[in-house]
Amino acid sequence: MDLIPLKKSRSLPLMQTVVGRTLTSFANEVLLSEASIVSEGTVTNGDPDGEKIFSGSTMVTIRFADLDLDPLDENGGHESLLGALRKSISFHVRLLRLARREAELRCAPYLPVKMSTELEFTIEDDALLVDIDIECPLAEPRDDAGQAPGDSP
Repeated sequence: MDLIPLKKSRSLPLMQTVVGRTLTSFANEVLLSEASIVSEGTVTNGDPDGEKIFSGSTMVTIRFADLDLDPLDENGGHESLLGALRKSISFHVRLLRLARREAELRCAPYLPVKMSTELEFTIEDDALLVDIDIECPLAEPRDDAGQAPGDSP
């Protein structure tokens, strides 16, 4: 009986060429420059130990009619833009920074730590709506020397 030699394996490629559409480098700036931002939130006692918790929401509304461009084109229109924004890490980071600033204003003088967030993207009529829900424990405020109240130097 003759044995057939095994074929040599080739290494698998780690990169592939993808042809498609993506957001331009200035898309974040253009979209957020015309956004309407509404935030709300409250500080509550989260547990019997007195830990304070901030729970809030920031709604970012971007009306396509307010922009100097028309996202409606032959390549998917609003849904195509929505898909690209959902995948855009830089857009998510900008939104999360914006929501954090809004939360810091509402929970002052306490300081937010370990934020838990949830983003929801929807298109309604002629607008992109991004709802950012936030929940985080709060640290005690610090004085100018970096001391929490009650701490001895």
